[in-house]
Amino acid sequence: MSQADGARSTAGAGGASPQEQRIQIPCPLCGALNRVPPARVGDHPRCGKCRAPFLEGLPFAVTGRRLGRFTQKCDLPFVLDAWATWCGPCKVYAPAYAEVAGRMRGRVLFGKLDIDAEQQTAAQLQITGVPTTILFAGGREVDRFSGARGADALFAWLAGQLDTQSRAR
Repeated sequence: MSQADGARSTAGAGGASPQEQRIQIPCPLCGALNRVPPARVGDHPRCGKCRAPFLEGLPFAVTGRRLGRFTQKCDLPFVLDAWATWCGPCKVYAPAYAEVAGRMRGRVLFGKLDIDAEQQTAAQLQITGVPTTILFAGGREVDRFSGARGADALFAWLAGQLDTQSRAR
């Protein structure tokens, strides 16, 4: 039985004790849904299907086909950077985005969508300029901005959005 399967069998619905509750997180590599105990999020969990480590604090490539896994089925907030290979500001923004992904490791997932490779998805997301950063939480878009920001500004924006989300619950 895989880690993901074993986690599903103990997750239980409704009346699960805090020790049995699991956070659902898609694998960035294969898309399999994994359930991780909150206390183990920082322990470098591996996907129950492909065995790849996830929650490593690194941005990962997202395809249009798998985007819904992260926006709809992930219990952690998900930040998406819509970018293009020809975009100068995207290249400047990438290190700041990666830095914040590392700082938010285990609390937020960070994906990157190449708008040229995923034109239909970019159109569905109404991407009109790059880079565009979108925060998803609770199955919906929470906020977005266009343009490059430094790591501290991105971190402050994200922390403010997450704080607002936690107060709204």
